Amino acid sequence: GPIGPSGPSGAPGDNGPNG
Repeated sequence: GPIGPSGPSGAPGDNGPNG
């Protein structure tokens, strides 16, 4: 699936990069 948004405060995003 598509890349998800970055997670908050360095948390992993949903299939996306860390925030």
